[in-house]
Amino acid sequence: MDNEKARKLLEQIFNLWTGRFEDENGNELRLPASQKETDMSRQILIEISVLDFDEQELKQRYEQLDGIVAEYEEKYALQKTPDGQADKLLDAVFDIWSDKWEEDGAPYGKPANEDEVNKSWEIIRQIEKIEITDEAVANRLESYISVLKAFKDTPEEQMDGEQPDADESPEDKNNRLAYKKLDEVYNSWTSVSYAGDEEYRSPKNKKQVRKSRSLLKKIKSMKATDPGVQYRIDELKEVLKSYEEAIPGYWLRILFSIALSAGILAGSYYLYNNYRVHPDFTYDAKKFVVDRKGGDLSFLGFTNPGKGKKTNKKIHLNPGTKVKPIARYGKFFFQVETPDGQRGLIRITELKMSRYVVSVKNCKVFSKVGAKDKEIIPAGIKATIIDRYEKKVDWMTDRYIKVRLEDGRVKWASNFSFAVIGLNDIPKINKNYKYSTTREMAEKYILGKPLPEIENHYGLAFSVAKSGGRYRAFFKHLEIVDKDKHYVGIIVKFNRKGLAQEIVYTDEGETRWLDAFPFVEKMRAFEPGRMQNYLQYDQFRFQPEWWNNFRKYNIFTGILVFALDVLIWILLVAFVIVLSRVLINPILQLFTFPRILNNVIVILLNSIVILVAAYLAFVLLVFLEDGFFFVGIISLLTTVGLLLRNKSNILYNRCPSCHTMYSALGEGSTYTGRTTSVSWGTYDKYKGTTETDTTITKHYERRRTETTEDVDHYLDHRMCARCGYAWDVDREESEEHIVHL
Repeated sequence: MDNEKARKLLEQIFNLWTGRFEDENGNELRLPASQKETDMSRQILIEISVLDFDEQELKQRYEQLDGIVAEYEEKYALQKTPDGQADKLLDAVFDIWSDKWEEDGAPYGKPANEDEVNKSWEIIRQIEKIEITDEAVANRLESYISVLKAFKDTPEEQMDGEQPDADESPEDKNNRLAYKKLDEVYNSWTSVSYAGDEEYRSPKNKKQVRKSRSLLKKIKSMKATDPGVQYRIDELKEVLKSYEEAIPGYWLRILFSIALSAGILAGSYYLYNNYRVHPDFTYDAKKFVVDRKGGDLSFLGFTNPGKGKKTNKKIHLNPGTKVKPIARYGKFFFQVETPDGQRGLIRITELKMSRYVVSVKNCKVFSKVGAKDKEIIPAGIKATIIDRYEKKVDWMTDRYIKVRLEDGRVKWASNFSFAVIGLNDIPKINKNYKYSTTREMAEKYILGKPLPEIENHYGLAFSVAKSGGRYRAFFKHLEIVDKDKHYVGIIVKFNRKGLAQEIVYTDEGETRWLDAFPFVEKMRAFEPGRMQNYLQYDQFRFQPEWWNNFRKYNIFTGILVFALDVLIWILLVAFVIVLSRVLINPILQLFTFPRILNNVIVILLNSIVILVAAYLAFVLLVFLEDGFFFVGIISLLTTVGLLLRNKSNILYNRCPSCHTMYSALGEGSTYTGRTTSVSWGTYDKYKGTTETDTTITKHYERRRTETTEDVDHYLDHRMCARCGYAWDVDREESEEHIVHL
């Protein structure tokens, strides 16, 4: 007989069911809780049915379980039909309602607030799309819709079975409804904790916080007079505030950081691709004509590659030749372009423009050079130069000009008393400008390209010469690095079609030790010089003429301007390093905001990222400023400051336990003591001077200094608003005292 085996299998079915209940006597009842449990039960029942067992109790138990399983099989089969799906959704509606009771053993319910009504209507809309054929399901749907519609017609004070008091005053009514709404706020919070028998609730997410704040505003507008209402409002607001501190919102920070980084990249991309090859300016074409004596166009900078020597080739321009001004070069030359496309330097005095001058100060004029008669004319008097005269005096050369003044008089004056009209309106070549690139990149953007396309990328050529129908262009500002060779200036030769066919590398020199640093070669190939290409011809872009005049006013203004220039330069270097830190902020947030890594690892990873970004910014600055020592010092100091700030931010604001960022609350500080260190030095005090016939002796007395450094130590107490963890952060404040002994 298989009685024992049947008993075990029946027990197995009972243990399989997870739907557990208690009857009125406290006995445990179980039912299948899912279709999976029902199907598994049917398989076991089939296995029992083939056994040979004869105990009556087992047979009754078998029939009982078989009936339950059959009932649930029918239920789950029904759920797969449209009527069953609708009935299941109606169960979900009933589960939403929190106002429930029993009558004659049957369950009844209704919604307790507007939120439950809104959620119920959302499900009802889904049910209405289902084709219902079962009359019982259809009647149940109509019944639920009636309950929901009746909710709007039910006075608020009758909810939860409350009946309004006929003698209740409007003031008491407002107070009672306000308390009811306050309970609604509290009960909407789903994060529950217990302290003994006391229940404590708090918001679980940002959605509950927003909803609660909206309800509190409505309660405030009800104008309840009971002081307890305002006290309860403040109490709930404090809980909301604590929640927001405990679980700070990072999305706004992250989105702002990403937007700021994207803006920096977009601005850099714009500067990289939208720079001025040459600043625009207006000029009088009638004045940019070679004067009556003619002039020489010099191709200064061309090199003879065979001998490695510079040559100064020239061509003569006949009087009346029109030229296009490009820029000033120093005090005495113009960079100009001839009608046939040649470019070079010509003396300012060889152009008609130089004849039109204006007095720059109150100056003396004479009837002739060396004459004793003199007249003072004020600044701002315009004149035209008729002739020039030079007179050597010892090792100096005095230059004089013969001018026709505005009133028609002809006078002689010092050349330095007058300035060429409009000269300062023309940009000046920056002699120190450099554009660094690699040989590979230079050949990529030069060979096979016409001159305008090359200049659009690398800036204007310094000189362009024509010989035998072919052009050569000298790019004085290009620095080419090729492995261990360093070239300053290149000559590009063009074929008869005007396309570059050869590059001649000139002035070969040794590479700098900085070129061996990591990423330097890639940075050079990136050609960051494009972002400041406008400086080739506009070196005083940020230094207007009045600023330079103020610099030259006297020695004190010169020192002041120098100090301000240095300060601005230091701030610009520091700004670029800080900008690199801002640019990588989304990466730092990737390590900081997730609660995966501990604080030590976060500080380490952030420090590595900051160091890499600062190093790349340093390399970029060295390229752009062509300086290493001061750029290195400012970059180092700024980077150390950023690293210390990052470490302090993590230690103070990121919980060491739950790793939540910006959840820390300040809990005061504790003074833990002072440490003192003493160091000694020396200085010399002047005691006077003695003189003899042959020597002058200055006397000094060597004295000592004592430097005392007091360091006060504090423990700043922090506590996490999220998990309640408390920790301390060491802080020091130091002060030095120097005593001259």
